Amino acid sequence: RVVYINHPEGYTSVYAHLSSFNAPLDAFVDSIQKANESYDMEEFPDAKRFKIKKGDCIGLSGNSGSSASPHLHFEIRDLKSEEPLNPLAFLNYEDSIQPTIKSIRAVRLINQNEYVVMDTLKTTNSKDNSLHQLSAGNYFFEINGTDNHNDSYGNYYSMLVTSFSDDTLFYMKYDRFNFDETRFVNSAINYESLVNSKSEWIRLYKLPGNKTTLFKNCISKPLRSEEHT
Repeated sequence: RVVYINHPEGYTSVYAHLSSFNAPLDAFVDSIQKANESYDMEEFPDAKRFKIKKGDCIGLSGNSGSSASPHLHFEIRDLKSEEPLNPLAFLNYEDSIQPTIKSIRAVRLINQNEYVVMDTLKTTNSKDNSLHQLSAGNYFFEINGTDNHNDSYGNYYSMLVTSFSDDTLFYMKYDRFNFDETRFVNSAINYESLVNSKSEWIRLYKLPGNKTTLFKNCISKPLRSEEHT
C-alpha cells in the first residue's frame, strides 16, 4: 500500500509499505478493488479529489508489500523525472560528526578491466600516515570507512578527490537517483572485496562503461605516481 502525493513546488512525496490508508482514500481504493474484482491496482485520481494539508493523516505505517519488518518507506521525488531526491536537503538536519576513513588503498589499472591493489594504509591509530613509495604507473584509490550522522548510521553523501594542483580527479554527490542507473551506482562498491574479505571498499574512480550521472567531473586519466595527492 503506497501513496504518492504531488506538491505544487514540483515534488512528489512517497509513503510506502502502509498497513492502511486514511478513511476517504481507503473507501476509494476499496470501491475500485470491488469493481475490478482484483486486489492489485494502480490509480491516478483527479488532483482535486484528495487534497492533503500539513497535519492530515495519510495512513498508518506497516509491512505491506516486499518488506522485512514494519516501517515507513519515505521518499521525495522530482515530479517530472520521478527521480528520488536526498530528503535531508528538505529538513533542518544537524550533522556535526565528521566522516571516518579507516583505510585507503592504491589500486593500479593493469588493463582495461583489471585492477590490482598495490598498497594499503590504515589511517586510524597509525603512526605512518602516508602510502609507501609506489612504482611508476597509473593509480586510483579506494577508501574503507563510514559517515555516521548525529543520530544514525549512514554512508558518504559526497566525495571529492583532487591533486595538489587542484585538478578534480573524481567527484561524487548523492543528490538524486535514477532507477535506471542502479547497477552503475552499485559499482561504487568493490564487489570482489566485499565477497572475498567481507570489507566494503568504496571506489574513488569511475569504472569503464559506467554511465551514472552521480559520478561527476571525473577526468579519464588516473593519478600518476609522480603526482602528489
